[in-house]
Amino acid sequence: MKIKSLVLSTAAILTLSSLSYSQVVSPTEPENSIKQVTKEAKHGFKRNNKLDKHRDRQQNGLKQLRKLNLSEDQKARVKSIKENFKTKSAPNREEMKTLMSKKREGIITAEEQTRMKEMRSQLMESSKLFRDEIQNILTVEQKAQLEQIKTEKREKRTNKTPKISEN
Repeated sequence: MKIKSLVLSTAAILTLSSLSYSQVVSPTEPENSIKQVTKEAKHGFKRNNKLDKHRDRQQNGLKQLRKLNLSEDQKARVKSIKENFKTKSAPNREEMKTLMSKKREGIITAEEQTRMKEMRSQLMESSKLFRDEIQNILTVEQKAQLEQIKTEKREKRTNKTPKISEN
């Protein structure tokens, strides 16, 4: 009887010690938080997904141009138009950044708010001119192909299933 109880107690001790050891060894964080840490380590800071999405949308039009097999002349013209647009709109964008930061801090005046609306409309107008200049470079076939890419992208975006919150 003593041997039986000794064997059972030894088995129970071994089972409990192996369970406690496995809890110490197994990661306590979920796998996606590990990915987030690596992403932060890669970039040196926590990335703002909202800004990343905005940046992706901004560059999306230029990414679509890569799919059109532009000639070297067209590529050079697009590059010069892009640089010209950047230099012309840089002061407006900087002023807009300062106005937006004032708005976030809650220290924006009424005149600055009206100025911000004017700046926004100016930037939208210059963006439209930029897109029109790019359109003028493209051939008829490339324009049709670009329009097809845009419609496919729109369809893909509208067919996405909405995320269900876990609240």
